[in-house]
Amino acid sequence: MPGNALLPRAVFEQFGPYDEAFRAYGSEDLDLGWRLEKAGVAFVYAPEAVGVHVHWKDYRSHLRDQHSAGRALAALARKHPEIAALKEVDVVTGSLSRLPPRKAVRRAAFLALRAAPFLVRLLEAALDRLQNAYSLRRALYPAFRLTANFAYASGILAGFAEKGES
Repeated sequence: MPGNALLPRAVFEQFGPYDEAFRAYGSEDLDLGWRLEKAGVAFVYAPEAVGVHVHWKDYRSHLRDQHSAGRALAALARKHPEIAALKEVDVVTGSLSRLPPRKAVRRAAFLALRAAPFLVRLLEAALDRLQNAYSLRRALYPAFRLTANFAYASGILAGFAEKGES
């Protein structure tokens, strides 16, 4: 769900700014939010405040962003290890036999897709061609989600592999 955040400038100056180590897409906002929460800054949820997050990008750009966001999440988990549990990084990196059943099913699906990358590439190629077929959007949504989640999870693994942690 898209959101917005407002905070007094003095608070931002005290606990900010965004960490410039997050140079690619993703997690710079989560890092700042986590630091603010750890510092005891109070958060108030306002459901009447609507946030709209519109992306005008094509399917391939979205997949690249998802992969980048996964890599950034790995960096965030290295910086704040407690975030790994909150963001369920274990679904991507954990031992299948040690995961609870629901996570184990998700992990097994991810491993199956990693074992058959040609299936993912085939699905991505089809979705790339069909991305502008608006009448099919609802029917294709699960496939779009699957490939985006796969790119995100692959990014997490790549992010941990960069530091030899996978």
